[in-house]
Amino acid sequence: KKRLISILLVAVMVLAMLPTVALAARETFTVTPIEGIPTAGSAFVIYHTSGVVMGSESNAGKTAGANAYTNEETATIQVEQGAGVYKLEANSDGTYYLTCGGRYYTASSTSKADFTTSAGKGSKWKIETLGDGYRIANTDYQYSGNPACLEVYNGAFSPYGFQAANEGLYTMHFYSINEAAADPDGDGYSGVKPTAGSK
Repeated sequence: KKRLISILLVAVMVLAMLPTVALAARETFTVTPIEGIPTAGSAFVIYHTSGVVMGSESNAGKTAGANAYTNEETATIQVEQGAGVYKLEANSDGTYYLTCGGRYYTASSTSKADFTTSAGKGSKWKIETLGDGYRIANTDYQYSGNPACLEVYNGAFSPYGFQAANEGLYTMHFYSINEAAADPDGDGYSGVKPTAGSK
């Protein structure tokens, strides 16, 4: 009996020493497909069929994606917090500014883009039909005669010279999101943005 109790006590102590991880439930939002190009000023997310939507923060020219989950029964999908809430501003030349939280998504080369406080070179985009969706092509940057278009690679979004043989990488879909519920503070980040803890 003493040996059994000793073994149980040792097991309890070992388990108590293991690190524990608290997993917070990630908030999700329902988004619905948009027919055609979104109306200027309306809120939407940019979805790629690899299962991600474009986020709201860039790092070294890449914008990480947030997870998206399809619904087998309806055309809606669920997107996790961190999805970027985007809007279009129409220009007189048929191009658009793509904004998120009041910032402009702006290409700085054929393979990098970041969010800027004002529009400039690299801020104009053409939206053209591609496959069953759209390609978002930059008007200022090209590679080998092809425009730098928004693509998804390794779960991140960035511009890249269009390659017809890989058009699936460049095919984007627009889904409407309830801005008041998802982004009430208007920073372009859906849900509550995590804050750094104090020391």
